[in-house]
Amino acid sequence: MKIEIIEQNNNYITIKIPTESEKKKFIETEEEIAQKVNEVGKLLTKDSLEKLNEKDKIIKRNDEELILKDEKKKTIRHHTEVLQ
Repeated sequence: MKIEIIEQNNNYITIKIPTESEKKKFIETEEEIAQKVNEVGKLLTKDSLEKLNEKDKIIKRNDEELILKDEKKKTIRHHTEVLQ
């Protein structure tokens, strides 16, 4: 079963996390909990990255400014290809 977003706005996300712990041993339940928490982390990180504005896309590290790349893939052509 997958994690389901119940409600979402700019300030919070309400999620539903299904579990089948009654049918499993303790260690399997622990592994399932860890996996679900990891999925929630990925979901929240993706949501946060989508909300970044241009100013937030600049990261400073060791007096160097790094800019987050756009997700769009660039079309790369070989120099021998004919433009159409």
